[in-house]
Amino acid sequence: MNGDCSFYQRGKYLYSAETNECALYQNGDYFYSMETNGALFYQRGKYLYSMDGGTASYYFS
Repeated sequence: MNGDCSFYQRGKYLYSAETNECALYQNGDYFYSMETNGALFYQRGKYLYSMDGGTASYYFS
């Protein structure tokens, strides 16, 4: 799991903390790539789970 503030959230968008570019957008419980529009993560509580393996990848503090 990654807890290094890789993203910050403004509304329904997640921005890269490194580049300040919009990286993901939220629609319901799912987060989509701005580049491909493909779902990358889903949210359960404060955790984001990878669509690939269902493992917790990030968390909101």
